[in-house]
Amino acid sequence: MRNKNRFYTRNIILYALQKLFLCCLMIVVGILANPVFAATAIYKCKDKNGRVVFSQQATCQKPERINYSQKQLVDRKKEEEERKREEALEKQQEQCDDAKATLKVYQKADFLTKTVIKNGKSVKVRLTAEEAKKTIQDAKDEVEYWCQDL
Repeated sequence: MRNKNRFYTRNIILYALQKLFLCCLMIVVGILANPVFAATAIYKCKDKNGRVVFSQQATCQKPERINYSQKQLVDRKKEEEERKREEALEKQQEQCDDAKATLKVYQKADFLTKTVIKNGKSVKVRLTAEEAKKTIQDAKDEVEYWCQDL
């Protein structure tokens, strides 16, 4: 009877270990199947302007193939979006500064001029008070447009 109990206990333990092994195997497979860990082919190319471009399809004659995980791709995309946003803000700040400088020049000037073509020659003509007022208002509108949200 004692041998029978040992045999029975041993079978139960082996059965439990098999189930535990299968559970662990399923967990590992589930983790590795997760898109975060899946490798994706990325191609590095240079565009016509010489800028480096990364894409999931080869867009040039001699692409460099790079393997990235999905997480790395997401991180890289976030970094790229952040860089583009910062560049856009810098450009907007430059436009704002330029608009402010133009407005300052217009406001300090005793009078404003415009260039017209007369008889095939460029001639500077003084703006009327109404035209100068409109030009200054347009410059103020430019400042408001470019400097908003900064």
